[in-house]
Amino acid sequence: MVIDESRAGEIEIARCQDGKRLQLLPILSDQPLDFGSTFHSDDINFDGYLDFSVVCEFAASGERRSYWVYDPGSQLFVQNELTHELGDWWERTDLDPTKHEITRRYFGGAMGGCPNTGEGRQERYRVNNNHLLLVHKQDFEVEPQSCTVTESDLIGGTMRVTKVRRFDLQGQPVK
Repeated sequence: MVIDESRAGEIEIARCQDGKRLQLLPILSDQPLDFGSTFHSDDINFDGYLDFSVVCEFAASGERRSYWVYDPGSQLFVQNELTHELGDWWERTDLDPTKHEITRRYFGGAMGGCPNTGEGRQERYRVNNNHLLLVHKQDFEVEPQSCTVTESDLIGGTMRVTKVRRFDLQGQPVK
């Protein structure tokens, strides 16, 4: 018998009417985790069906999640290009169901942002053919006496700089 030490648990998908098991999804992790407390159900691909994710790895810099989306054709939860792309992220993500966008926020260390402004690095994506499409990017550069925030947006298929703001190290705008 071979023991898969990376298999940390399973998620069972059952039919509500009779409890019949429809799927058994393995959760892989090299760390002991409480999957029940990290389970999130959201419509991550904005198709009108609930999808879900669980934390599969964590570190001081953040957490990484495993994602599954509901496929109405097969009536099963699947992993695809989108779920793999999201699963590679360690940063905090926020879903905006109104705009159909996923925001990725970078925190900590050198990626902390401009001092005293709350302005940091972030990216916004839309789901396009089961892939993430970058539509907005906010980046920053800390200089000896100031910090510059540069925003870019997807315009005509190309990312273009749309706004540049500068702050002193106390967080006040610099002209």
